[in-house]
Amino acid sequence: MYRVVRWLAVSAFAVPVVSLLLVTPVLVIVLPAAAQTAGAQPVSLLTASGLPASFALTLDSRLAVLAATAADDQQRAWLKQLKSFYGSRLGAPVWMTAKGFNAAAAVALDELAKAGDWGLDAAAFERPGLTDGAQSQEQLADTEIALSRTIVKYAVHARGGRIEPSSLSLWLGRTPDPVYATAVMIEIISAKNAGAALRAMHPKYEAFELLRQTYVAMRGEMVSPKTPDPKTILANGSTVKAGAWHPDVVILRNRLKVPALAGHESQFDDGLASAVEEFVANAGVRVRWGVIDDRVRKVFNRPPPPPDKDDLMRVLANMERWRWLPHDLGRLHIWNNLTEQMTRVVKAGELIHEERIIVGQPHTQTPVFSETMKAVVFQPEWGVPPSIKITDLLPKLQGGDFEVLERRGMRILSLSGKELRPQRFNWEKTDIRDIGIYQRSGDGNPLGEIKFLFPNKHHVYMHDTNARSLFSASERTFSHGCIRVRNPRRLAEIVLGEDKNWTQADIVKLLKDAKKPNNKVLLDRPIPVHNVYFTLVPGEGRTLVRLDDIYGHDKRVIQALSGVPVVRIAANDPALSQQRELDEAAPPLVRRALSEASRRARGSGHDADDDDDDDDD
Repeated sequence: MYRVVRWLAVSAFAVPVVSLLLVTPVLVIVLPAAAQTAGAQPVSLLTASGLPASFALTLDSRLAVLAATAADDQQRAWLKQLKSFYGSRLGAPVWMTAKGFNAAAAVALDELAKAGDWGLDAAAFERPGLTDGAQSQEQLADTEIALSRTIVKYAVHARGGRIEPSSLSLWLGRTPDPVYATAVMIEIISAKNAGAALRAMHPKYEAFELLRQTYVAMRGEMVSPKTPDPKTILANGSTVKAGAWHPDVVILRNRLKVPALAGHESQFDDGLASAVEEFVANAGVRVRWGVIDDRVRKVFNRPPPPPDKDDLMRVLANMERWRWLPHDLGRLHIWNNLTEQMTRVVKAGELIHEERIIVGQPHTQTPVFSETMKAVVFQPEWGVPPSIKITDLLPKLQGGDFEVLERRGMRILSLSGKELRPQRFNWEKTDIRDIGIYQRSGDGNPLGEIKFLFPNKHHVYMHDTNARSLFSASERTFSHGCIRVRNPRRLAEIVLGEDKNWTQADIVKLLKDAKKPNNKVLLDRPIPVHNVYFTLVPGEGRTLVRLDDIYGHDKRVIQALSGVPVVRIAANDPALSQQRELDEAAPPLVRRALSEASRRARGSGHDADDDDDDDDD
């Protein structure tokens, strides 16, 4: 399941942090003091550029025309925001002088050309130029606007906006991060260096920087493949057998990172013999175990192959998913990496809890998203998921078997919590997915003793399970979408200890209270929960550990970054297939109603949403 990727990041990372100012567009923007060069006012900024006062009118007019003819609402909004931004400066340019680009523009254009070093496509960012000779005010204004629009587009891509994850799969999500053109431009003029301001727009996580450095190193190797170090070349010579002493042994030991007993570095021991045999076999050459001959030397003297493009794109896909996360993960947060099937609790950057989890099967995946945990439920009831309602319960209810719910310890609850009899529903016309069906707490309940709620549109949560033997599996993809936790008592102790100073004794007491089934304890301070999907994670010595692409999300993101149409990628989304199957299994009258609702939703551009948190396992 794991393998270490042998690319090492080249340098330590030091990215300056610039606060993100999410400023809603207004007609007049009050610029921060840092944005004003040596206290210069907008009028003096315009004068310093050498441009006449009429330039402000030209710039404003050009922005108004562009906004009126924009291709879409988002472009129109950004152009209006730029119009307000420049209006607050009385038309003073950021990038231009009467003679052309200023120093800030030169720095920004240089940084845009390096977009590839950040995993972005440099070709996606127009770098406006100027023709030789005198420039008209219109030309200067258009160039000023073009560079500002490119800067805004760069900010969008740096913050994860070049792909909408949910368009690839309904089980992929991102934390909304709206980009305001006004805020982006304020970040630029508030910084001492426009290039530094652009770099600061990227994620500031150490794992992202390790991926970025790996990406840069791999790209470099693809252009200029590494050549063997002359000091590691093995000259032809006599055959060395296991147990012998030879200078070549030290070179091989260093190459393969096989330690030795003190004073025995040049002895060809059994551990090194096995490592040599494996290395040579991976190169497609068969040799006898415990032998270093000229065939072995020839294999070790080969130049290392350049990185594979698929591996490079995998790094890029993982970088992109870091852009989808919130800027602040939370001082205390829960981190569920679905590819590892592990949950971690992190406090102030330190790992305070780590445990195995079970996640969704490939056709009932655990979704990728961030939300906040708001409650812990002891002795929980189980909200029966739609798939079981439609494929198992509905046929029985339609056939008049109204006791099926009682036999399984289930009941129907209204929104107010009132229990309803199944006989009151016309199951030929009712969409059973909208009916709250719950299994009472107890030994047979699949949620076990505890569940952890972080309300979300996917209706998933973390919970205990009565099938604990499954945690011993190396790949734990067994659920219908929810996350099963191996040690829920310990997780509850940590969560409620941090939130309410509760102890293990408090947890045990709640679990033993038979009078309080489905006892929901609200958190005073909700805790961020991040369901993430990373197939490359930091290992020892600034290496990357590669994990299996269990849900195919790497493939989806790589296809999108490579220009494959989103519609074609989404056509293979198992979430859509599951939705279609459930719709087709619904009663005919319900199917017609769903079809009409879907048609109306497509016409309005909106999808139905539901915040019920008890709906899956």
